[in-house]
Amino acid sequence: MTHAPTPVRLRLARFAFPGWRVAIDGAPAAWTPSRWGTLELDVPAGDAQVAVWLEPPPLRRVGLWISALALVAWLAALAASRRGSSPRDAGRALR
Repeated sequence: MTHAPTPVRLRLARFAFPGWRVAIDGAPAAWTPSRWGTLELDVPAGDAQVAVWLEPPPLRRVGLWISALALVAWLAALAASRRGSSPRDAGRALR
């Protein structure tokens, strides 16, 4: 929550890189990188609620989904291979 009699430029101690999202009073807001590499945004006069959160970039999200699907496929293959073999079959494979 901020309170300012005039519009202000707010600098946050967060490194500026893609994925940061900002909302002021629930509406999306733009931010810019400062010369120190931190986030800066303009906040209107009066009371304002500022929310800042980090979302993974789209390419990282795609990578996470691919990894999750690969893990599920690997677990399914592992379960299928264990279902098809019995302890007696395992002894034969070692001989």
